[in-house]
Amino acid sequence: AASDVYKRQVRALRRDNPTLSIYAKRDRGTDSDPFNNSIGVGVSVPFGTKSSSAPRLAEANAAVVDVIAEEAERERKHEQETRQAELTVEAARKALHIAGQQNKLAQNRLRISRRAFELGESDLFLLIRAREQADIQARAVKRSQLELYLSQARLNHILGAMPL
Repeated sequence: AASDVYKRQVRALRRDNPTLSIYAKRDRGTDSDPFNNSIGVGVSVPFGTKSSSAPRLAEANAAVVDVIAEEAERERKHEQETRQAELTVEAARKALHIAGQQNKLAQNRLRISRRAFELGESDLFLLIRAREQADIQARAVKRSQLELYLSQARLNHILGAMPL
């Protein structure tokens, strides 16, 4: 936007600014002649447009191209970050789903192991082992939930969403 303004200014001012010069002159014809003192004023109004404004116009065009390139690079990086964050959220959702299924299976195994122990068909070691696996899977579900929340928060941050 700033380079567009500069470019418009350069186009509006296609010629150099007028120049005002003031000078003093002191000369004499020969060594024996008295000094001739004079003061002068000069005004220069440039009328040419192409040659004087071409460098400034080229500079303004280069600035516009640089700004456009920078903006395109920022947009590309933002899209890449957004896509990566979306993939991370999707992977976290899948991991949470799998952890939930594994937790459900571990809880079923614990229930069956507890029932088998109560009926005397299984020993205490298998019950303790099933309880340990159920606890591990419950923690895995909590960890997967936290990872999903974190990845969703990162995606929201990249997208500029404000927390409620």
